[in-house]
Amino acid sequence: MQMLEEWGFVDKDVRTKFFKKLQEEMPNYEIIHPAPPKNEQRLRMSSIVRGIYKYEKKMGRFPPSGNENLVKAFKEAKCYEFQTDELNDKGQLVDKWGHPYVYIHPGKFYKSEFDLYSVGPNGVDEGGKSGDDVFCYLGLA
Repeated sequence: MQMLEEWGFVDKDVRTKFFKKLQEEMPNYEIIHPAPPKNEQRLRMSSIVRGIYKYEKKMGRFPPSGNENLVKAFKEAKCYEFQTDELNDKGQLVDKWGHPYVYIHPGKFYKSEFDLYSVGPNGVDEGGKSGDDVFCYLGLA
């Protein structure tokens, strides 16, 4: 919410227009917060986001880019509890379809934070913007 206020989106009508426009431009964005997770994928991504912020609070910085670096950072800082099916045979953090998450810091969309998205059921990385990718929108976190 603070980020929205910094951008001048204090007025509820302006925020509503912003999110409507965002949804039109990038229809596959999943707004993770503050809405409670409605499915397994959103729940998984919410947990990962909380882990990333715990890491940042503990270490004073975000984990470096890359799925493997994110897993390594979580393990070193002991800030995320992995579920049995969240890591594949290569040790990558995977979505409910078994595809590795894409984690980028600094993000392309969130330049001062990070981007996190699932490549979705088809397993094709469409940059979190199209197809069936599930992008984690942080603006309301």
